[in-house]
Amino acid sequence: MGTSQADGGGVYRGGTKEGARQAQEDSVEAVPAVEEDDEQEQEEQVEVAASSRPERPAAPEATASAAAKKMKLTSDQLSQLWSACSRALMKLGKGGAQESHIRSLGELVGAHTLVKVQLNGDLSGLQQVAGDLASGGNAVLLGTQGPHMLFAKAGMSGAELLAHAGQESTKIATYHQGKLEAKKAKEAAREARESGGAPGGSGSSSGASGAAASGARGGGAAKDKGIDRLISQVVAPARGGPLTKGKLVQEWDQLSAAIAQA
Repeated sequence: MGTSQADGGGVYRGGTKEGARQAQEDSVEAVPAVEEDDEQEQEEQVEVAASSRPERPAAPEATASAAAKKMKLTSDQLSQLWSACSRALMKLGKGGAQESHIRSLGELVGAHTLVKVQLNGDLSGLQQVAGDLASGGNAVLLGTQGPHMLFAKAGMSGAELLAHAGQESTKIATYHQGKLEAKKAKEAAREARESGGAPGGSGSSSGASGAAASGARGGGAAKDKGIDRLISQVVAPARGGPLTKGKLVQEWDQLSAAIAQA
């Protein structure tokens, strides 16, 4: 017979145990090849997914206005002016620029010198909206970038605007540095509380503990004197003589013993 059924349910090749061992070796050798094929297929899938992933859109390019070109502001200088405005102080909807917006922009540039305005809506009318906002005469359009418009206070030179931008950038950097330091201090305080100590090491903790214990002892002596003074003020006049805490405790013990024997 070509094959025979084994006791364990397996099939021997040629009806012999040697054939069964050979079959097992063949099956073991075939496994790594399958695993390698799976790994290669997974790597190919990852490469395909990475290649098909959409790239992050680049930041919109800033365009300079005629006024900025007249001031002879370079692209780097315009970038400095944009960086000085961390957020948009005015946002417009689909209705575009209204008279109230024009008046508000004049007040904003008077207070902040440089103002960023954001248009939420159809960007095809961005230039029209920018022109409408600048029509009030108090604000000058410096440029546009995506949905944003950058305005400056009318009558200021490029050098004055750059000096103002430098001051604002310093304020922004100082603000963020302060927030970072406050965050670090808060984290350090939390770690100190969790570790059961205070910043400054075990020596400081030991010194503080010793000072606290010494203060407690001194406070206890002062407290005893205060009690003696209180007893003498309340009890002594009625007894016709001075009475201290120790004498009062002694009399109380005697009274307790007498009550117990009664």
